[in-house]
Amino acid sequence: MSFDMEVLREALLRAQYSRRTIPQLSDFPTCVSEEEVQQIYLPFLADEESQVRKGLAVGSVEIIGYRRSEELTIAGDCIAAALPLASILSNAPYLL
Repeated sequence: MSFDMEVLREALLRAQYSRRTIPQLSDFPTCVSEEEVQQIYLPFLADEESQVRKGLAVGSVEIIGYRRSEELTIAGDCIAAALPLASILSNAPYLL
């Protein structure tokens, strides 16, 4: 049994439409047998997810306090302004 990237791509897209990160059996096209999905694609996805989780490192947690409510509002506005900018920059690497 061979690994077809188009099948995996379609399953990942269907899972994304259903707001899931990992595809389920129902996300794969009907032309792919259940046995093939369970023996080839799902173990590959589980292995990839475990590799990604190994690479994630959580830093120390820092508690930040604000003395006045104005400071909290300004900090929230800065974060809210940075999120769309970060999204735009990540989608357009040629701007950098």
